Amino acid sequence: MGTDGIVVIDTGPSRQYAEQQREAIARISPLPIMRVYITHAHPDHFLGNQAYPLDTLAALPATNAAIRANGDALADNLYRLVGGWMIGTQALAPFIDVSTGALQVAGRSLRLIGQAGHSDGDLMVYDETTQTLFTGDLVFFGRAPTTPNADVRVWLETLDRVDQLNFKTLVPGHGPLVHDHTAIAQTRDYLRWLDGVLRGRRIAAST
Repeated sequence: MGTDGIVVIDTGPSRQYAEQQREAIARISPLPIMRVYITHAHPDHFLGNQAYPLDTLAALPATNAAIRANGDALADNLYRLVGGWMIGTQALAPFIDVSTGALQVAGRSLRLIGQAGHSDGDLMVYDETTQTLFTGDLVFFGRAPTTPNADVRVWLETLDRVDQLNFKTLVPGHGPLVHDHTAIAQTRDYLRWLDGVLRGRRIAAST
């Protein structure tokens, strides 16, 4: 929350979820929603976009392209999985393409950091005042990282860069927030294990 409005990061897996999210925000502050950043193009992070004004939705160009290409199929899949919880949900790609760098939004000083690895476009949002880093699904904590669109080697390289950032609080894509680098190390350890397993199987299959 800034002095002029609210910044939201990710809208969740359905329209119903995001409407409840907006209700929760309204209980905290009457300020308007100024910007909604979508961290990447996985359905649990963007399928609530309909609940927000179109002119607030923003993401990396790669994320917007992926949602336009695959969003309907991802929504259909969740309809099959959870049924009524998805009623009224349609895939909606953000209209705003963002680039990396510092900016002022809603009276807050933010830094947008574009990376890749978990997907083709992974946006992190860093709040300069509180030194809070929102990593999206580049970092998991106490959860097994998902890899449907991952490039594990690129992801590991990205985590090395994330590890160099100066933050007081890290908000992972899944799992509780943390005040040190534990979640980064945990995600890295899992990906290294997974990379080793996959490489071992490829070697075994070729012999």
